[in-house]
Amino acid sequence: MKPYDASPEQVSRFRRERDAFRLRYQCPDCAHARVRPSPPGLADATWFCTLGYPNETLMAAQGFLEGSGQFVFCKYFELV
Repeated sequence: MKPYDASPEQVSRFRRERDAFRLRYQCPDCAHARVRPSPPGLADATWFCTLGYPNETLMAAQGFLEGSGQFVFCKYFELV
């Protein structure tokens, strides 16, 4: 698949539609995401994907763009 660079207008449109339709697309909203508890006294619990899909952009609170400016969504996402 060819990488797709999002224009500023497309990013703005996505944000408007995300807010208007309350879109969910991040790992914590996915049926495949689980919380890995941390050992007592250590850092907070972390999210992980049961399918092994590691993607920090998707795990980030507001992330939907990679550092290069490309949209990033998981093709395995299933809304809980």
